[in-house]
Amino acid sequence: LQILKKYKNIRYKYIKCKKGLSLARNKGISKSNGDILIFIDDDIILEKNHISKLNYEFNNKKIDILCYNVINQYNKKLLNYPDKKFYISKIDEIFNFISSVSFAIKKTNNLKFDTNIGLGSKNIFLSGEETDLIINEFKRRNKKIYFNNKIRIIHIERKLKYLDQLKKQFFYGCGWIYVVQKQNISKFFLFKNYLKVIFNFFFYFF
Repeated sequence: LQILKKYKNIRYKYIKCKKGLSLARNKGISKSNGDILIFIDDDIILEKNHISKLNYEFNNKKIDILCYNVINQYNKKLLNYPDKKFYISKIDEIFNFISSVSFAIKKTNNLKFDTNIGLGSKNIFLSGEETDLIINEFKRRNKKIYFNNKIRIIHIERKLKYLDQLKKQFFYGCGWIYVVQKQNISKFFLFKNYLKVIFNFFFYFF
């Protein structure tokens, strides 16, 4: 609020909400007036003309969800994104190429995050809320998801202490497992990614 006071020409709406990322986002959705929604955190920087680029894509292509790259302040990609533009057609691709801050979505009736997951929830499932939301839209409403490798946002990476990194991996892993079980993902996908989780754990451990 102190920062906003410096910018007199910016219109904003401050909405107080109970603790919980998914709960707060649902509140924001219910109060929003626009057709397109994006969800960003306090450590995200949008590149110049980011909103204009999103508008162009939604106005010129048949898409319901647009996703794109996330890089850190050192120009390193958050995920192993493909070097092409394409329509996502598999649930694996949703897991692999979309994170909580790297998508824009058309607003629809009953669009809601699962409040059992996400930071600030009462459970140990501290991630996966955006993956769950997008899979729901993809499976139940047959929404078109488009990946554009030319659009990107910057996520400021903070160095975590050793134990904090381990805790993060554990709680994020719990959220991932919650989503996989809820969405009845195939056993092959489970096997492949359990190996990945184990590898990541030992990588951070050592």
